Amino acid sequence: QIAASDKAARRWQKLDPKRADAAAAVALASVQLYKPEDASAAILRTHALGGDEALDELMGKLSDAGGWAITLEALRPTLESPDVSEKLLIAGVDLALENFDFTTAHKLADRVLTSDPASGDARAQLARVLSAEGDAVAAIAIAQEAAALDPETQRFAYADTLLRLDRLDEARQELESLRADASVRDDAD
Repeated sequence: QIAASDKAARRWQKLDPKRADAAAAVALASVQLYKPEDASAAILRTHALGGDEALDELMGKLSDAGGWAITLEALRPTLESPDVSEKLLIAGVDLALENFDFTTAHKLADRVLTSDPASGDARAQLARVLSAEGDAVAAIAIAQEAAALDPETQRFAYADTLLRLDRLDEARQELESLRADASVRDDAD
């Protein structure tokens, strides 16, 4: 069935070579068939044709298909370029964490934070990296900063960090305190 999907995706790409979603279909099929060279070329083609948005969507699909390593290797030059978008850097942090490549994840998270020092999202990403590295004190401090800087989108960063550090009682207490706020009660549940 995957081979048939690969054949159909390649036919689609041949018929309509300017479609990013056709290139993405080839990338997905290539990952599933473990054809890293074909997957890498299709991933880069998807980005060239559809930009960051198409690539971000494809990265989610490839991660679901278990293509983290292939995707990270294909995108490494893009992620290391000085003009890469913050959105792709954040997605790169996720990919690196899924690959247990903490060095790359930390480097990319630092770049996101450097490009936007007041970003709660950047701090939350760095907290995830620090949690994965086992640096509990720094992860908690950064997560609290993320929540303070951007309470609208990062109100759960501290609780998430506590969960990632297996500090379940503290995470439960934090979620209970968030539930006390009627405006976030549904999200905290």
